[in-house]
Amino acid sequence: ECFLLKKDYGNAVKKREKAINIMEKLHTKDSDTRTANLLSNLYNNLSNTYLLMKRGNEAANALRTAFDIRMEYAHLGLTKSHDSLQQMMNLINMLLLAKDVENAKIVLEQYETLVLEHLSDTSLDYGICKLSRGIIDMMEGTPESAEVNLLVAESIINAVGTDNDYMKTTYRYLNNLYARWKMPEKAIEYRDKYFNINRITTSKNA
Repeated sequence: ECFLLKKDYGNAVKKREKAINIMEKLHTKDSDTRTANLLSNLYNNLSNTYLLMKRGNEAANALRTAFDIRMEYAHLGLTKSHDSLQQMMNLINMLLLAKDVENAKIVLEQYETLVLEHLSDTSLDYGICKLSRGIIDMMEGTPESAEVNLLVAESIINAVGTDNDYMKTTYRYLNNLYARWKMPEKAIEYRDKYFNINRITTSKNA
């Protein structure tokens, strides 16, 4: 952490890898919750360091290892917190905000693979995955692909309940897509959906 604060990422990676090597010696079928959780978190931390170094492949691989460890020790309750998938999604969002599309695509590929391996293509996580793909398509200027992914996201997220931020984000991007694509009737339809869900959410929180 001290090396990270100094932006000495090379030494930060070395120290994180040394910590992982120490913990890997305790990585057995009989490992306890504390050991497994710490090892998973160390891989998450290594991933964050690689991201700062703009090494997307290594960042994605370390995140996958962190998630695999949680799945390996699922019987200890390590998957209940959903930490690794959530951290991966947060990482994708940060990369998109920074307009680092290439690295966002690398991490998203890992995210989608994990969701399909361990959850399903009707889960909320997969809907979020399609939403992210739609956003990336819009950033890359491919509206046809963006529409397909955003409509799939709408269908999946709608099935688990519309009054959530993911649904609002999907409506907002579909409105923006159709407005830019010169389809005013569709743009108005999704603008109205967005404002309607906003009203529902506001009234629930009041």
